Amino acid sequence: MQLLPAIASTNQKKDIKEEIEQNFITILSLDQITLGLNITKTIAGFAMQQILQLVQSHSFDEHIILVIDEIAVIENPIINRFLSEARKYNLSLVLAGQYFGQISDELQKAIFTNVVNYFIFRVSKMDAITLEKNMQMEVAVRNSIIIRLKILTELNDRECVVRIGKDGKMLPSFKARTINFESVPRKKINYTKKEEAKNKIQEIKKVFSIESQSTLKEITQKTSSSRKKVNFENE
Repeated sequence: MQLLPAIASTNQKKDIKEEIEQNFITILSLDQITLGLNITKTIAGFAMQQILQLVQSHSFDEHIILVIDEIAVIENPIINRFLSEARKYNLSLVLAGQYFGQISDELQKAIFTNVVNYFIFRVSKMDAITLEKNMQMEVAVRNSIIIRLKILTELNDRECVVRIGKDGKMLPSFKARTINFESVPRKKINYTKKEEAKNKIQEIKKVFSIESQSTLKEITQKTSSSRKKVNFENE
């Protein structure tokens, strides 16, 4: 599987290993609308297969964190192998999705068997029924199942229920909230009238050159809107 740094603008090819080694973050973004679901899954599967082979051969000295977003869209049997084998090859796997019920039963079982850390934001009742059994949420009241389902389905925006493990032990689940994030406003650049005039002049003063060896007659014939043949007395 080869990655093109700039599609259709360069002939230089780099493989996934080079991209990961030369960059702190490597992003493989696939446009499902353009490619279609089957091709998107196929390309994602090739990429994940190669990454798994690389970590199995200990090709990287650094710890690799693989984040797979929209897991339901690009679900592939190779993800089950990641869940069961990646930890011993110095790779951490992060799976993100909207609905837990969208993924297959096989992947759900693999997640419950191998995944330690959970960060669950507000979910549907059907997802809550599946997830609450694995959350170890301690509720000291009657009808604790109903209370746990209510907690998972009524979380406010940016609230989540977290289950993590530490030193080989599973800690009781707790409610958390993501940190505040303030986007940097886009600043509008105000040009003075003199700068605007200068920019317009620079746009007008563009160098025009013909790189081909075509003659003036050939160029005129190609660009002429008339169907009549262009005649030159002196070439």
